[in-house]
Amino acid sequence: MILNKKDGLEYYTFKSLENIDFIGHCFTTRRGGVSEDYLTSLNLGFSRGDKRENVDKNFDIICSALGVKKEDCVTLK
Repeated sequence: MILNKKDGLEYYTFKSLENIDFIGHCFTTRRGGVSEDYLTSLNLGFSRGDKRENVDKNFDIICSALGVKKEDCVTLK
């Protein structure tokens, strides 16, 4: 597992998955986003009571770091 850091954003990737050219991946931490209070900081859940614009911005942050389009992301609950 590799810890990646970029402009305050922290996320993990796995070397074994990086070798598969049709899969981009990451496992986020709570660091590097714009959410506040109990959701600080990189909340990616729309059903947790956060402002929609905060969650959208958090997705923009992680997608920009990974170089992917938001509409191409798949998330898990």
